[in-house]
Amino acid sequence: MTNQSKPNLRKYNGKDRIYVQHGTIKGLSKELRWNAEAGEYKMPATGSPWVARRTELNAFGQPQRKQKIFVTFEAAKSSLFGAIQSQGTFATFETTLPKGVFEFGASIQTGSVEQIAKGKKFSELVESFRKRRYPKLSQGTAAHYDQLFRLHFEPLMGLEINLIGPKVVDEWIDHLFENIRRFPQARLRKSFEKELTLLGIVLRFYDDQEDDPQFKFPIKSRHRAAAEVRKESEVQDRDLSYEEFQKVSSAFDCLKCKHAMAMKALFVVQYRQALRVSEAAAIQWEDVKLDFRNPSSSSVRICRHIEWSRASGVESRLTGGFKNSKGSGGFKDQPIFPETFQAFKELHFIGAKGLVFKDVKGVFFSYRSIQSIYERAFNLAGVEYKGTHQLRHGGCRLVFNSSGGDRAVAGQILGNRDAETIDVYAKRKVDALNEVSQRDWARFREDQAVTSASVGEDKVSSL
Repeated sequence: MTNQSKPNLRKYNGKDRIYVQHGTIKGLSKELRWNAEAGEYKMPATGSPWVARRTELNAFGQPQRKQKIFVTFEAAKSSLFGAIQSQGTFATFETTLPKGVFEFGASIQTGSVEQIAKGKKFSELVESFRKRRYPKLSQGTAAHYDQLFRLHFEPLMGLEINLIGPKVVDEWIDHLFENIRRFPQARLRKSFEKELTLLGIVLRFYDDQEDDPQFKFPIKSRHRAAAEVRKESEVQDRDLSYEEFQKVSSAFDCLKCKHAMAMKALFVVQYRQALRVSEAAAIQWEDVKLDFRNPSSSSVRICRHIEWSRASGVESRLTGGFKNSKGSGGFKDQPIFPETFQAFKELHFIGAKGLVFKDVKGVFFSYRSIQSIYERAFNLAGVEYKGTHQLRHGGCRLVFNSSGGDRAVAGQILGNRDAETIDVYAKRKVDALNEVSQRDWARFREDQAVTSASVGEDKVSSL
């Protein structure tokens, strides 16, 4: 602590160590220690008693207090005056940080305020990105990006784009970690992968649009590793077996809920057709082809989805296509399974049109209401609830295993062409090997039975 007024060095003030500011050089002070024998504060005989404090620009162009200690007065003085030259017009000492300014661990000298002010700022790039890219994004994705920009990108907004190098990204990630520790829900966060990915998307947009020869993409492989908050000890299996599906389906019949019947049908359709809940909830009767004479010929077209908004003031909406549907023309036609046919049949009526699954007001269900009723049914059935997407995993895995492990079939029901994505869902059952073994044993017994029968007939004929 630096004393602003000249202290009385012959009077003990309750502290064994004090710092006295130099009379003419701002930012320079010396350490004094209480000497009980002499009855006064004196400079220590050993150590580094000289302290130089200055304000530098950190990697984000923001002022940050730095401090170094020196053995000699000359070294401390040289450090301060050297900083004045390197920091240009910006350097001022003993400066209080402006209210609301973030403080970061590392410090990188980036030049004067005038130098930082020139060039396109990251905030301008974000606005350009919004104007050109947002019209091509779903409403939910755009709202999610805006939320990330608001919560995590403020330290970057005032920076010139070409000053955002690898070291700046390092400091930004450090800041993200420091910031989340203020909030209780931080314990649930696994990584800052989404934030880092968005930064990469925006900077790639700049590289594509501006043709700036000075620009170098700053994100390195080390940043991906650094953005990981914690590793999961074990990846959660999101499967829902057919037996569990039947239990939960039956549990809907016991729910005291005015939408229980519609929710049960939604649950069945989502699981058996391996759909995202946003796709299943958006199905309209015009998309459903029920053949009551030959039910196995029935089909459903998935060509819409619901964009549930999480942002206040932004309404949820029904929109065309489904996620990752561009490669398939925005729709996928599926044959329907027996349980799906029965679910549609129970809700169907002559002249049915519009939404299949709707509340008493005739509009689609909110995500929270679906999630809440699903969870109640799972709890009643004694099955662990892992989220609505659990049904897509379980439904795909059921089809995948029924097809003998055909990934092409899994890709068709998912509507995905990316092999890596298909592999996330298409998992063989734990007892798949046992099933293969049991089928072989069944064939073996059949062959034995045929052989035994044949031998018996030969004996009879010989008699």
